[in-house]
Amino acid sequence: APDEIDIEAWAIFRDVDVTVPTGTHVELTGGGLRGHLRNEAPALPQDQRQRVVRVHTLVCDVTGRVAKL
Repeated sequence: APDEIDIEAWAIFRDVDVTVPTGTHVELTGGGLRGHLRNEAPALPQDQRQRVVRVHTLVCDVTGRVAKL
């Protein structure tokens, strides 16, 4: 099973950028009143996931992306 990391983002009316290594599946939830979720990390089939990062937020913009080497 892949490693799993849960992040609770509390940046009220601010931005949160989550940069992950290749092989990471990113899941974004929340957004709330004025928050926007943008997942730039490609979805990976379960058998190709080395890790899963879940970001939960309420009132902030969150962007998930894969690090460029």
